[in-house]
Amino acid sequence: MTFFALPLTEHFYKRPCIQSYSILCSLFLAHKQALCIELATIKITMRLTSTVITFLSFALCVFAAAAPQVMDSKKKKYEAKFHKGAKGSINFKSNSKGEVKVSAKLSKLPKEGGPFYYYIQDKPVSSNGSCGAAMGNFNPYKGKPNATEAAEMEVGNLSGKHGSITKKSLKTSYADPYLSLNETDPAFIGNRSIAIQYANGTRFACANIVQN
Repeated sequence: MTFFALPLTEHFYKRPCIQSYSILCSLFLAHKQALCIELATIKITMRLTSTVITFLSFALCVFAAAAPQVMDSKKKKYEAKFHKGAKGSINFKSNSKGEVKVSAKLSKLPKEGGPFYYYIQDKPVSSNGSCGAAMGNFNPYKGKPNATEAAEMEVGNLSGKHGSITKKSLKTSYADPYLSLNETDPAFIGNRSIAIQYANGTRFACANIVQN
């Protein structure tokens, strides 16, 4: 069987059926292109939305809410004894509400450089007595150093919540509902330390918080 190839003349392309087919092809291609653009836009939008959600989730984790008040402290006692830079101790025990009661009795503080600030530190003091090994302030809920509300402060910022030391000695007691003596609580203060520092931020005394 023999096949003959017919020349596709200009008259052939002008036939109505061929023109209609060409129009349909053009419309299809245009629609396909628009659909691709739309799908690409949706894909980009989804990626941006996913990025925003991820960022917000990260922000919520990093910039956490205010510290909760806890009343889960067990009937245990902890103490931080100072022998260098200051004399005395700061004691922690649970009260009848399950909160932590803090009792501080310090003397022989420096004559100058005040007011003095004292903080619970994240780590214990090293065996050689270095206060630097205690790292930064105890801050399990990402509190703000310049916060004015107790719940938004660093958990370890005792002087911020209860007042700085303005004399050469300190004798005070108070309940701090943001501390815990429960080992399972994020605000547990056991096996950490306390540092006392000058107004310029330099630490001059520190002691480990140990159970007694």
